[in-house]
Amino acid sequence: MKDTILLQGEYSEKLQNGGELKVKANSWKICYYFSGPDSRYNSTLVYVYDKEINSYITAWKNNFTKHQQLKNILPQGGNTVYPGEKGMSIRFGFHEGVCIRDYHLPIKTQEQLDAIIKEYELVKFKAIHIQKILKGIY
Repeated sequence: MKDTILLQGEYSEKLQNGGELKVKANSWKICYYFSGPDSRYNSTLVYVYDKEINSYITAWKNNFTKHQQLKNILPQGGNTVYPGEKGMSIRFGFHEGVCIRDYHLPIKTQEQLDAIIKEYELVKFKAIHIQKILKGIY
């Protein structure tokens, strides 16, 4: 029987939509870091953990659909924020779109939504492959 060697450490890779994939042998996550507007403000960290990735994909889709529906019925102008699934915000006016948290990473178009979902799907596949390598299972 072949012995497998569990590699310690972490694989890290920057993602196109602003996050960073971090993979360990037994877990992975996407980390988003958003600095404050200046040094008077705290930064914001958002983690999308491996076990939550599918619910985040669903939340992006549902929140975007809600954004499109509200966009058609709300009067133009002003700033409005609605709570979305998974702690996301649905915003109109300032940083309009579906934001992963507060006003960060606003998704305004179907193309942007498709890109982030495609990236999440790719990350799921890539993370599992990297975990196999870290576990010594090629």
